[in-house]
Amino acid sequence: MSCDDFQDGPNKYKISGRKYGKNEIRIFYVNKDGPCHIIKELLINTRLTLETNKEYISDDNTGIIDTKSQRNSVYILAKKHGIKTTEDFGTLVCSYYLSTYSHVKTASLYIEEENWERLSYDDETKGKLHNHAFMLTPKYVRTTVIVFNRGDEFPTISNGIKNLRIIKTTQNSFKNFSQNEHRSIADAEERTLCLLLTFSWTYKQNPQIDFCKTFNSILHVVLYNFAGDLEKGTMLTSVQNTIFMAAKKILDKVEEIEFVEVVCKNFHYDLFDFEIFKIPNEVNDVFYPQENPSEVHIRLDRK
Repeated sequence: MSCDDFQDGPNKYKISGRKYGKNEIRIFYVNKDGPCHIIKELLINTRLTLETNKEYISDDNTGIIDTKSQRNSVYILAKKHGIKTTEDFGTLVCSYYLSTYSHVKTASLYIEEENWERLSYDDETKGKLHNHAFMLTPKYVRTTVIVFNRGDEFPTISNGIKNLRIIKTTQNSFKNFSQNEHRSIADAEERTLCLLLTFSWTYKQNPQIDFCKTFNSILHVVLYNFAGDLEKGTMLTSVQNTIFMAAKKILDKVEEIEFVEVVCKNFHYDLFDFEIFKIPNEVNDVFYPQENPSEVHIRLDRK
């Protein structure tokens, strides 16, 4: 019988999932080796699954590693080892939980990284970047998930792009979709397309890659798939096909990735109706953004 199977009188139960941890551990690390400082600002959620379930089904708390201890470990490990990359640091934290507490079955982290960029003054400095001043540019959130199971040689690592909002004002159509009795919109030869994208991809075991370079390469794939050439652009015919092609191109680009997931929110930008005001609308240039988006999801695996 599994430790998650138990009986209370005539009734039998099974705990199908259990984990706990500390949410929103915020840490800011500065590497001050030399005059050019390197910074990392992370938000970390920890999760531990223990070998037994006694803390759930009884009043025995002896195995619980309190969440403040979990939080303190993050800061202490950063002090001792620094933070070079989010993936390496996340693996270090999970490894610490597993090696320190023999009754931890699985250690996992969800990490969000703030997008700080070095300050520059453009024309005055001809592109030179500041040594120790940065500007927050929240164009998207970079995410990392580390899952390390006891007995595994390596953790499972996933990266992602969260809340990337992009808009394209032409070369977007949507037509020949289902004709049904409740359909209320016409085919669109041309429309404004605004998407809020969240991508995540999971690597094969122990990927031999530079995570930062790979992230930037995937971001380029996503943006180019959406927008195309800077001058010529590219035609998009549906959100479904757009996110499928992006996921496929990511797998084609990075052999070490096992699968890609995409969640896409489509914010409709509708033309304002000027007819009732008897104003000609020769150019479609005034829209009103809808607040409630539709959503499209895909997961693409290698076969």
